[in-house]
Amino acid sequence: MKKSQHIKKIRRAVIWLSLMLLLPGIVILTSCSDSNKQSESSNRKSAQTENLGRSRSMRGIQPVSKSAAKVKQKRLAMVVGNSDYEKSKLKNPVNDARSMARLLRRLDFDVDLVENGKRREMVSKMNAFGRKLSQVDVGLFYYAGHGIQVKGRNYLIPTDAVLESEGDVEFEAIDLGRVLSKMEDSRCPLNIVILDACRDNPFARSFRSTTKGLALVDAPRGTMLAFSTAPGSVAADGEGSNGIYTKYLLKNIERPGLSIEEVFKQVRIGVVNETNGKQTPWESSSLMGSFHFQESNEGTATAAKTNNTTSTETAALTPAQKPVPDVSEPAPRASANNAAPKPQAQAQFKTVPKAKPVQKAKPKQVASIKRQPAAAPAVKRPQLSAEVRKYIRMLESTNAKDQRYAAKKIYKNYLHNRTLLEVVNQQLLRGYKKRTNNRLYVDTMSWFCNVLGRSQQSRYAATLEKVADSDVNRKLKKYARKNLKYLQ
Repeated sequence: MKKSQHIKKIRRAVIWLSLMLLLPGIVILTSCSDSNKQSESSNRKSAQTENLGRSRSMRGIQPVSKSAAKVKQKRLAMVVGNSDYEKSKLKNPVNDARSMARLLRRLDFDVDLVENGKRREMVSKMNAFGRKLSQVDVGLFYYAGHGIQVKGRNYLIPTDAVLESEGDVEFEAIDLGRVLSKMEDSRCPLNIVILDACRDNPFARSFRSTTKGLALVDAPRGTMLAFSTAPGSVAADGEGSNGIYTKYLLKNIERPGLSIEEVFKQVRIGVVNETNGKQTPWESSSLMGSFHFQESNEGTATAAKTNNTTSTETAALTPAQKPVPDVSEPAPRASANNAAPKPQAQAQFKTVPKAKPVQKAKPKQVASIKRQPAAAPAVKRPQLSAEVRKYIRMLESTNAKDQRYAAKKIYKNYLHNRTLLEVVNQQLLRGYKKRTNNRLYVDTMSWFCNVLGRSQQSRYAATLEKVADSDVNRKLKKYARKNLKYLQ
């Protein structure tokens, strides 16, 4: 008994000793595994930061991977329009600046708009613009107004500038190099400078030199410089609500899928055609990659391609382009026996009408058309309810009271009905130009503006811009500007 108890005690002691020896090893192993896990996580984080740094350095350039494409760019713009000069007032620069500001806001730009800026205001705004550029991916500077060149340098003219001689330009005007240096120092990946400032020099009489337009400037790296006309030439202010150059810029800059180079190319084509070659826009670029103001929609592009291919195929099968010969009767062979046909045979050929051979060949045309791939079935439009048809009739009537009643009902219940919104848009485009002080008519047009604005459909922004920029009733312009904010 004593021996067995002694053996048990020895076993217990051995077990305790083994446990005491194993515990430190287990602790060491777990700590090593934890450190390995931490090192792996730190490596992953460093790799992610490197990738982010690379994407940061390539901002403003079109991304290659799908994950990078989903990252939203930070865009900043400063828009200046100067019209109210003491000596030579301009008609369109302020309108151009407002239109550009609205357009750029729709394209996700954070816009700082300056209207009829004085020198101190423009300088302070430019300094703030330069500080913000280091935090964004794309920077854009737009200027419309008077601009002159003196001794090979370009200057933007504030509205309070007093220029009695060339020596005053350096102190009264703003050197374009100041803007370019701000952009270059910020190290923003992509900078865009648009100058619609090559109009006549209103101070030319007091200057020694008579150089017209602006001087050619080399764009810094990563910058696109766009001029409304060629160096040394003069641009027209335009007869409409916008200048010629800005008009085509507004028309093309929002087109999806166009690169920045293609946008300015289309602008140049439009301006040259309208001015009969008198004005040719000019660009100086040192961009390192591609940039799109508005990304393309792949679905619409593929649909357009398929429509084009099917239309060309069907056009190739039309009988007007490819007449089918008469294959029902074999043509006689040229030989000595049938070289001179008999008079009776000639009479038979004369009596046969010419249209019959084409009629006999029609089945072959149908067979060739049947070989085409089957066209997609036409999409059936949903039937309109009786109430919607009623509102359409009221909108299309000439009674302003009925039109206003229908607009109010649509505003309350049918802001998402595409058919009714299109009818309202058409009626507003037809009626806003009418100059009348009829209170009921103006109230109706104002309700149309309310409907389009509260629909939150960006495609109606162009209509509200036309109303806001036109010379119509003040109340109507006020409602158009007010509702335009909902679409920006």
